[in-house]
Amino acid sequence: MAGVSDLETCREDMIAGFTTAWPPVRALLCRAHGVHVLMVTVNLIFLDGFSELLLANELMERCCGEASAPPALTYAQCAAPLAEIPSSATYETAKRYWMDRLPTFPTMPDIPTKPMSDTTPVSFQDHTGLLPREVWAQFKRCASRAGKVSTNQALLALFAVTLQRFSLSQRFVLTVMVTRRDRRAHSDLQRVVGNFGTTSLLEIVINNDDSVTSLAQRLAAQLAEDLDHIAFSGIDMVTELNKSSETTLTSAAPFAFSSTVGGGAHPSVLPRRCSRTVLPRCWMDHQLQEFGDSLAWNFATLCQRFPEGLVDSFARAYETGLHALATEVAWSRAPWQLFDPVRPSRPLAEPLRLNKTFLHEGFFHKVEQQPLALAVVDGDVRASYAELGASAQKVAQTLSPFVRTRASPRIVAVSMKKGWKQVAAVLGTLKAGGVYMPVDPKMPQQRVSRLLETSGALAILSDAVGDVVANVKGLCTPVDGDDTEREKITPDDMAYLLYTSGSTGTPKGVMCHHTGALNTNTHLMDEFEVGPADSLLALSSLSFDLSVWDIFGMLSAGGSLVMPSGEQPDPDHWLDLVEKHDITMWNTVPAFMELLVGTAEMEGKHLPSSLRSVWMSGDFIPLTLPRRIVTSCSNPDVRVISMGGATEAAIWSNIYEIPRSGPPTDWTSIPYGIPLRNQTMEILDDDTMEHCEEWVTGVIYIGGLGVAMGYYKDEERSARQFVAHPRSGERLFRTGDLGRLRPGGLLEILGREDSQVKLNGFRIELGEIESTLLGMTTVQSACALVHAKSIVAYVVPRAERHHNDLVADCRERCVEFLPEYMIPKFFVVLESMPLSANGKVQRNKLPAPEISDLGGEKNNVVIPCNPLQQRIAECFEAVLRLGHHLFDVHTDFFTMGGDSLGALHLLLALRQRTGLHIGVADFFQNSTIAALAELAEQRGCLPGEGNNEQPQSSASLFTLQESDDVAQTSSPPHFLLHGAGASALAFRPLISAIADPHRSSYGVEDTSLGGAVPFAFQSIQDVAEAYAKLVLNKLRESGHASCVLSGWSYGGVVGIEVARRLEASGIRVELLSLFDSPIRGPDSPDDGDECYAHEEAVIREAFTDVGDATSLTHQLLERAVQHWKSCITLLRAHRTAPFPLLKCKTVHFTVSTISASREPSFLNDALEHEAKVVVVDGSHWNMLSEVNVSGLAQNVKQLWHSSV
Repeated sequence: MAGVSDLETCREDMIAGFTTAWPPVRALLCRAHGVHVLMVTVNLIFLDGFSELLLANELMERCCGEASAPPALTYAQCAAPLAEIPSSATYETAKRYWMDRLPTFPTMPDIPTKPMSDTTPVSFQDHTGLLPREVWAQFKRCASRAGKVSTNQALLALFAVTLQRFSLSQRFVLTVMVTRRDRRAHSDLQRVVGNFGTTSLLEIVINNDDSVTSLAQRLAAQLAEDLDHIAFSGIDMVTELNKSSETTLTSAAPFAFSSTVGGGAHPSVLPRRCSRTVLPRCWMDHQLQEFGDSLAWNFATLCQRFPEGLVDSFARAYETGLHALATEVAWSRAPWQLFDPVRPSRPLAEPLRLNKTFLHEGFFHKVEQQPLALAVVDGDVRASYAELGASAQKVAQTLSPFVRTRASPRIVAVSMKKGWKQVAAVLGTLKAGGVYMPVDPKMPQQRVSRLLETSGALAILSDAVGDVVANVKGLCTPVDGDDTEREKITPDDMAYLLYTSGSTGTPKGVMCHHTGALNTNTHLMDEFEVGPADSLLALSSLSFDLSVWDIFGMLSAGGSLVMPSGEQPDPDHWLDLVEKHDITMWNTVPAFMELLVGTAEMEGKHLPSSLRSVWMSGDFIPLTLPRRIVTSCSNPDVRVISMGGATEAAIWSNIYEIPRSGPPTDWTSIPYGIPLRNQTMEILDDDTMEHCEEWVTGVIYIGGLGVAMGYYKDEERSARQFVAHPRSGERLFRTGDLGRLRPGGLLEILGREDSQVKLNGFRIELGEIESTLLGMTTVQSACALVHAKSIVAYVVPRAERHHNDLVADCRERCVEFLPEYMIPKFFVVLESMPLSANGKVQRNKLPAPEISDLGGEKNNVVIPCNPLQQRIAECFEAVLRLGHHLFDVHTDFFTMGGDSLGALHLLLALRQRTGLHIGVADFFQNSTIAALAELAEQRGCLPGEGNNEQPQSSASLFTLQESDDVAQTSSPPHFLLHGAGASALAFRPLISAIADPHRSSYGVEDTSLGGAVPFAFQSIQDVAEAYAKLVLNKLRESGHASCVLSGWSYGGVVGIEVARRLEASGIRVELLSLFDSPIRGPDSPDDGDECYAHEEAVIREAFTDVGDATSLTHQLLERAVQHWKSCITLLRAHRTAPFPLLKCKTVHFTVSTISASREPSFLNDALEHEAKVVVVDGSHWNMLSEVNVSGLAQNVKQLWHSSV
């Protein structure tokens, strides 16, 4: 006897204990509460879905005392013709049909998923439902009346529409399970139990003008045509897709549709889902069966693949669609109308009572309250509130005659260097009733003229000419007009006009009112209790709206601003100012904070304890940065804040406080968070303007007090972007950002729907760059995109023209018309643009830029000629992110495409990799590889002498096998690098199986595993440096100039960096072998704590299996686990950079279950020759064991032979 919970336990045990070993069937009979329950598990290689139904029906018949005669055919008789299909003409015809479609075949729907390691425990879960008999009957009637659509066709269309809703993919692929039972061949074929199933890949296309009926009919027609060519199956097609996309057979089409509806069901079968079918390489299998007069549906899902709550939301939406299609009216409507509108799962913003006033009035109140308090520090100038207020008042008095006689908006251009006078200028402009418009003094004259002309600015404040009033330099240009007093302004009028990049080539001016910015500033002052004791390092340009908080937020709270000196960013200078002035608040783009933290880390310093709040916005925040900030800061309670929004919505509209431990482990980016008070951020379906349910991607709309007035003198664009909600009437700004709502109410931003990008906080319309280039008579077509955080322009000339001349002309054109942050780093000249069948540019097929795309002749390149120059070139490549590393040692960093921000990253890299510590000024005088190498030699810096040099005892090398030959005649030695928590002795079975008497083999490992010394390394680069020295010493000792290198798991990641160092030292690495190594690229997410917790359990279990738990066993276990943890810490922080390119041949041995994180795509970015991928027996943990090593050894020997 058993209870219900015991039955479920038995069922899960049956599933968990099932293997592919013989026999293929297991059965268990249980009894609970007087009811007998039969549980059966069957290997799907023997059964298809229809056979499952046949078995269930026969069991029910026998239970009811009925018995049918056995079929006249056996499975063997039926299967014989199927075996002949691959060699038939029918197969060749079918293959041509599918191969013709291969180049344009779609991929899977882009549904939210989680990364998985091949060591992640796998489990499946059912999400089931039952459509009642009355509703199911009505569903079938409506389908038939709608357009002679079969029930299966209708169900398939609904599944496709639900997938589209959660992915926004309008074109994708589904795996459809189909049968090869041809009842025309024999009437009894439908009664034979066996596997007649196969798969077909169905291309789903959902058009904007589709109705449910037209979609179902079109999908049915496509499927019918596909089934005429079923001889070439879906599995065959997946194989070809993987070949063409260079991926593995893991997930080409992991969403499947399986239905036995219409196959007949015994009336006594209970109307509930009791079975579970698990398909290989399937993430979600939609299963449908009829039980009696009802429809049972199920989503069998791979639990570890989908985020929590997603499949529940998906199933609810699908069930809503089922009920909707039981009404006739739904069939003529658009597919998206099948789903009920939803409301946000929680209120998205709290109200705040706001005292509406002008943005500048808070500052002038503080002038009265605390006149002697410090307001601004700018070099030697320390201006009090009274002094800054007096200067602002003088600006206002100077502007007043011009402003008061003009109608709104009264725009004043501010074109001044960053400093206290610039602050006085904007405060005085608002005090006079004007609107300030930032104009960067470094902006091209053409653009400045266009902005002044477009805006109709009545005055220009500039420090390019002499004094007009004491302490304020400026130019006030009178504009003709009468002296009539104009209307008074209100807080709802414009305060500042910010011009941002425009897609048509014309900058767009955002009109921001006082109330919006005041609301944002008031919330943040309250939230963070900003007051007179606070100070902020003001790094943001006046043209960047973060400066609105810096000036008006901080000064309205009574705090002080500290201005940096110099034109160029300098993190050493910033760190000095932060320490000297006890800075309490930081507000910049993430890149600036990363530079500050990096500088502190390199110099062994900590950020001061005064720093209590770090705000970052304007770009994606690297996942590891928040934790680095917390670690670097002396204040244990420092708060790290992420904010976002749009210039069109008053600086920021959302906020998220990042926990000290970092972002949630199931997020691949920092959460966008929740809206600020009196603002809303809503994820809306663009078609319905309804809220999207959790996990459904939509467009982010911003509402509330922060929404701007519109675009200046551009009513058409304003009408497109600033809209009224059709039901609530609320005024909203359509951001163009894609996002979704996560469980718990947090917002997640997913990127742009258009060509707009953000680089270092600046919003850039790539279309404006393209328009600028298309204005040249020599350019026929142009395209711009971002590659590795650099803008790349692709141009096709109108006539034959010398490459370098055209590149120079294009660069000159951009310098003339575009601000510095929009000028492309690379200009790639093409014969033609890669176009799709409908004539659109295929941006994913545009080539990566190379050094030559910067201009200059390739044949004049002088490449690095010694280890020091090579190490500096590696630093250049790390920052410039170029496709090839033919660096000219005499070419200036900035000529190569570097910028001031990149220069700061380079200085940090030079300190770490060479020990060369120079400031910004020195670098601008020595910005070539040759000059830097000479400077390093003068200062006694050597390659690899950074700040983390490890003791010699931290690593060791030992002999696994000695060659029988004398050293000079033996094959190049083999060096093997250990895995995390393991010794290089783990390679002994492999070395024995290879059995090469002519080659010496050496294990390389760190000595902490043996307990001799603590784990000494701080990064993968440190490990590689120590190991490379050991290898080089052994090679010099043996007289060899080449070697082969192998690494298992963690050791393979280290091996890549070791190989780079060996090649830089003139050693030829004949072959690099990686054994299931987790290669991650620069933007790869972390696998998460759950994955690594499982791996630790595997290690502990391995020691437990040894036998008696002696104290020695326990010591070895804890030592191995500690070593594993130390290695994994480095591994999780490391990302394999695409520089410098490895010349050696590389092979990646993987086990049969390859995870996305171990696919070789990131590895290939670092190789001159694409890696060979070989799938071998075993798992990640036992691939080197004696049981599995024979095939692996044979592969290694063949590759050694081919690499000679």
